[in-house]
Amino acid sequence: MTVELPLDGGRSGRSEWDEPPAPPAVDEPDAVLDEPAATGGDSVDGDSAAPVHTPPAADTPREEDRDLPDTPRSHTELGTVYGLIHTGDGDQHIYLSSAAFTIDDRGRLHHRVPLLVGEDQVAHLRKCFFAPDGYRDALQMLAERRTVIITGEAGSGRTTAAKILLATAGGGEIRLRELPEDDYDVGDGPTGMLLPERLSRGEQLLLDLSGPNRELLAPAQAVLEGYRNAVRAHDSYLVVVIDPDQRIELRDEFRDLIVPLGRPDGEQVLRRHLAAQGIAWEGEFPDQIKAWIPKARMGEIAELVRIAGEGRRSAPEAGPAEWLAQALDALTAYGAEVEKQVEGLDSWQRALLLTVAMFEGARSNVVAAAAGMLAEQVKTPEPEEPRLQRPTFTSRLKDIEARLEPDHSVRFGRVGYAAAVRNWFWDNYPELGRDLCVWIDQCVRLRGLTGRDRDQAVAHFTREMLRVGRIEELFVYITHWARGRLDLSAQIAYALSEALAHDGFSRKVRRQVLLWARNHNLSPRLARVLVTVSAQVIADAWPDEAMVRLHQLTRHTARKVQEEATEALLALVEQPQLCLRLMLRIADALSQRYRATDVELLERLAATEPGASLVDDPQVRPVLVQALATVCAQETVLVQYAYRWALATGAASSLVDLLVEAAERAGQGVVLYAAALRWAMGTQHGGSAERARRVRAARLVTRRIDELHEAWRQRPGQEEEA
Repeated sequence: MTVELPLDGGRSGRSEWDEPPAPPAVDEPDAVLDEPAATGGDSVDGDSAAPVHTPPAADTPREEDRDLPDTPRSHTELGTVYGLIHTGDGDQHIYLSSAAFTIDDRGRLHHRVPLLVGEDQVAHLRKCFFAPDGYRDALQMLAERRTVIITGEAGSGRTTAAKILLATAGGGEIRLRELPEDDYDVGDGPTGMLLPERLSRGEQLLLDLSGPNRELLAPAQAVLEGYRNAVRAHDSYLVVVIDPDQRIELRDEFRDLIVPLGRPDGEQVLRRHLAAQGIAWEGEFPDQIKAWIPKARMGEIAELVRIAGEGRRSAPEAGPAEWLAQALDALTAYGAEVEKQVEGLDSWQRALLLTVAMFEGARSNVVAAAAGMLAEQVKTPEPEEPRLQRPTFTSRLKDIEARLEPDHSVRFGRVGYAAAVRNWFWDNYPELGRDLCVWIDQCVRLRGLTGRDRDQAVAHFTREMLRVGRIEELFVYITHWARGRLDLSAQIAYALSEALAHDGFSRKVRRQVLLWARNHNLSPRLARVLVTVSAQVIADAWPDEAMVRLHQLTRHTARKVQEEATEALLALVEQPQLCLRLMLRIADALSQRYRATDVELLERLAATEPGASLVDDPQVRPVLVQALATVCAQETVLVQYAYRWALATGAASSLVDLLVEAAERAGQGVVLYAAALRWAMGTQHGGSAERARRVRAARLVTRRIDELHEAWRQRPGQEEEA
């Protein structure tokens, strides 16, 4: 008897999985993430709401936190162990085999392979870029007017063209920054969207108002003219991207900046992508390829070459023609083949088919266990036959056109087929989305999986969630994974990296990271992941945004998170321009509210090479003096920092001058002078070294106060005031 996969999972009654909560509010306790919202749901197709859910509490015992069959519970063989291993005295070490992110013996997360920096990203785009019609006109407009508005159809490579325009106009150095401003919210209207005061000399600015950002066009136009003038004054460049039908919405003063871009020659783009992958192609393309190219988006051409690259790695003897043919089948034909295949499969076979698609390349025991969990999740009845009379695992694989490799890994025979299977199930069983999400959550918690297996499952899950537009639900799962008993930090980082690479959701993901970072009571495990993602992923393309998120994370209530965020932040701002922005940001924060973490960060920053020069900068110094007035408002705090900095050596000691000046301006100079005298009078306590330190600190502070008074007396018109 054929058992069909139940559409509703065979469930009845209320599910244990409720609607997802809204993103956490600023500075709200992390517990907010556990509270189910009254309503929720993301639309898969933009029209109908899809059910979403909140995972069960992390402290609930989970049957799936278990070892796979014939998997040892604890050993240290690199390449097979994932999870927390502690077999004796000493530090606990975490081994993440084949994972994209690794955790060192201090519990810090690192990207295994350094990501591309901005210059390398642009260099790769240049290799694959073929200039469309209108590109030279746009480049000339940008050179003459410092601003150009380009239009182009979706899928024509308009965003890539915008980046190449900026990189070319910049003359070599890549200082590309995306707008609107990082902390802008569409509900704010024009306010804060484009801030001239945040401009730096020689920047390359990209403002994408097309596609999902269309709603930003109206507020952008309200401030664009003034911002354009500031761009020119700062010797910078601005490229704005809009959809073709938005031209009629532009104000008259901007219409002469419009340059339409055509569609690049698809065959030339394909050749360049192949060359960038090291695949040589000579002569004409096959007829199937030539017929497909005119209908393909530039991103699909890039995906075709990516799949062809997978084919080259799996079958290097085949050759470019076969690699491309198989890649084209994966993009165009496999969907129909999957549908035809699934029609002839029963529920158990369908569960195995989807499992192989999610865990392709994993060992057979992983696939078998995960397939059984999926069948159980959707309430598939157990076969009546005894286990030993049922078909063997290898024969079940043959039934779904998969195979068991000599190393006991499970694969389909065709590159790209697994992706087609995943897409088909997510598209054709939207009502099973809840069960599929629960199943994936259970699978990533299976002990005995390699880091690569978990990375792959999370990557596939993340891509499908993004493809069907369920980004908010993905955020809920990330917070859930951060609270589990099994440490999935590496997989959380991997999921965020995948989401950050998605053109349609990247800005939303970065915004969510900011909201999480602002919650200073956030789960420490998730906070430490955010430190790594900000420093090693976001910083590659959006260094200013990474700086903002790391600054927020230095305020976390967990000391270890503070330390890691501070280290990452100081490493990020070694560039003088970023250092200046951070110092001004700290000053602005302190001028509004005293935070010990910000004062300590300022102290650490002043001790760096770029920070030390900024402290003495005549333009920066007044800003810092004004900011330190909040420290002067509390006498105890003022005296503590004055003593600490007076005893310091090197660049940090220069902060004493700033603090003394701030105290004088705040009317607290007398308090500070009296404290210094008390330090000197307390020399009868402690050893000779301690007494000498006290006297030195007292002399430094009193001398600086006296020098300030003398300087003010000598200024014209200041005698009476002094």
